[in-house]
Amino acid sequence: TSLNIEVGKYINKEFFLKRLLEKFCLMYDEFIKQGFLSIKNEYEKRAGFLHQIVAIKVFDKEIIGIAQNITDNGALTLIDDNNKKYVFLTGDIL
Repeated sequence: TSLNIEVGKYINKEFFLKRLLEKFCLMYDEFIKQGFLSIKNEYEKRAGFLHQIVAIKVFDKEIIGIAQNITDNGALTLIDDNNKKYVFLTGDIL
């Protein structure tokens, strides 16, 4: 897809790239200073998988459960059918 298609209008690439880099650099500096907590609230708002049943794959192991929350360091907490709690810093959400 393209931005033009997604937003339904012409996007000037140079202007878009300039604004994207400005915003990214501003947010990146804040992230470096404050860590994950600086983006946690926004991340949680956009994390459509929270409170849903998901499968997490780490290497060759797959664990299924409810994505409970995001910790202050960015890890995903998952509760399986046996009420066992898992905390993932890495893995793929399937």
